Parts: sequence; structure tokens; C-alpha cells
Amino acid sequence: MELRKRQLLATGLGLAAAAALPGPALASATAPLLVIIDIDTPSTRAVFKGFVTAVNRRFAAARIRPEVRFIANSSETDEPSFQSLKQELVAARADIILASNPTLAAMARKCGLGTPILFFSLADPIASGLTDSLTRPGMGMTGFTLGAASNLKRREMLLRLAPRCRRVGLLSGTIHLMEGLRQPPAGHSVWPPGIDERIFKCDRVEELAALVKTRGAREVDAWDIEYTFLAFRHPEETVRLLATLKRPIIYPRMKHVHLGGMAAYEPSIEESDEAWVSQVASLLAGIPIAEIPVVQATRYSFGLNLRTCRQVGIDPPKSLIKIADLVIE
Repeated sequence: MELRKRQLLATGLGLAAAAALPGPALASATAPLLVIIDIDTPSTRAVFKGFVTAVNRRFAAARIRPEVRFIANSSETDEPSFQSLKQELVAARADIILASNPTLAAMARKCGLGTPILFFSLADPIASGLTDSLTRPGMGMTGFTLGAASNLKRREMLLRLAPRCRRVGLLSGTIHLMEGLRQPPAGHSVWPPGIDERIFKCDRVEELAALVKTRGAREVDAWDIEYTFLAFRHPEETVRLLATLKRPIIYPRMKHVHLGGMAAYEPSIEESDEAWVSQVASLLAGIPIAEIPVVQATRYSFGLNLRTCRQVGIDPPKSLIKIADLVIE
């Protein structure tokens, strides 16, 4: 059965069972506990609030509504950080753990609690070792992912916009590089022959401000910006600083195009909170985690800012302009 149908079937079974015949956790005397582990920032707190709202909405008619708790973690992988996380998870005695990135998901599994884990991943969860299958995930995990395929498509779009570039700068981040997100799927090459990729790591605005002034950055012909914390949390500063390089640049979010970025290719999961809540409902209804498929990106958007294209000497092919979801004249 194709992935999308499996997703819909698993979700449908989970929702029906949760509403009509709640599993043991829903029928127990105490509310099941959902624990989200994430870095503690205003943006992650906002995401947490959105998830809580989605949980309350989904379980409004249930006899017992799940409790949701936030555990802050730095995503550091050193032993003290791991032991601190383990101590908090052991004390929480969660029924389900939700991890905001592959590093935290792997650390939660390392705790050996046997608790089902739902992850969010920007990369292929098979390549990063979270699970061994998307349709029947193993290793006690499932979740949703924006997928490595979007990275490959973003690079393809960049080369179509700047076919003469030979040196491509990849702006990545510490967590991406730690998790091996640079690994392409089997049988694929990150770039075609003749393209020299240079990886630059930036996690903070100050690091990017220093980078754009270096000779190495100015030697790059075009830039590919990964979906990092920097690009997500500081889009205005990211676009403003990279614009000083006056090079073709493709971003991971449509918002960057609105802010003056040249182009963007953005994967998304419609109702991402609902995707996690549906998986929670399935687990609480008694569906084994191995039978809950990993949810993948359901929509992709491509945007062009023609004013910025002209400023960096790019004349986009009409075929690209025609398929763009957003074109800023």
C-alpha cells in the first residue's frame, strides 16, 4: 500500500479508536502524559502552545484529556546533558515522548525507557538513524519529516537559476552537521560533476556577520541555505547579511523571498500539529508504533523575487517563473 494511503489509514484508525473505544491509556484513571523535549526559546514555546491547543481540540470530547509537559534541553550530546535529560524523563514517567529534532530523539531512545518516541526531522530519518523504514518504522520511533528530498530539489533549482556557478556555498548549522544530514540518499549525488561545494557553519547572527566578510565567502559563486535554526529564527538578518555578497542565493522558506531573498524552495506538512496529534491518538488507541507510518512533507512551494534576481544578474528561465508559487516583480 502506498505511503499516503497507509498514513490516512493509520490516522483514521487512531482517531476512530480514540473517539469510540479508547485504549488503556485513555481509559485509565489518570490522564496520559505527553512530554515535548526542545530547546527553550520564544519560538519553541510558541510551537509548544500550538501543539497544546491542537491536543485540547482533538481530545475535547474524550473522557480523559492528555496532559502535555515541556522539558527544556540544549540538544548538547555530552554526558552531563544526556544524564540531565535522562533524569528528567525518568522522573516525568511520560506515556509518549515527542522530540523536536533527531539529536533529542536519539538521546531519548538512549535513555532506554521503552517509551514510544515521536520525532520531527528535517532530514531523511533513515539516513540519520532514527528508524529503518518510513512505512513500518522500527526502533521504537515514528514521527514526521520534511525529508532530504527537499534539499536535493532546492539544489536543483539553484543550478537552474545559476547554471554557470562552479563553487557553491552551503550554509549549514551544528545540529545538521552532527546528525549527518549531509548524507544523500543511496544512488544520488549532492551535486553534479564539476561543482565544488564549500560548507560554512553558522548558528548565530554574529557568526554570519563575520562570515560574509571573509575571502572564502566572497569566492563562492552561489549559495544554498539549509533549514537551520539561524535561517528559521533570524530570517531578516540572514537575508540582509547574505545580500551583501551579491550572489545567487536560494533559501529554505518562502518568507525569505518576501524579505528580499532571491529564491526559496520550501517543503511543508499541512497541519503539522495535527500530524503529531493524530499519531498520539493512534498510540493511545493501542496501535503499535511500528504500524504508524512516518508522515512526510505533503506540499512544496517555490518562490522567486525577480527584483533580487536582477540585482545579482540572474534572468530566470520562463519555465521556472511559470511554475513558481510566488513571484515578486
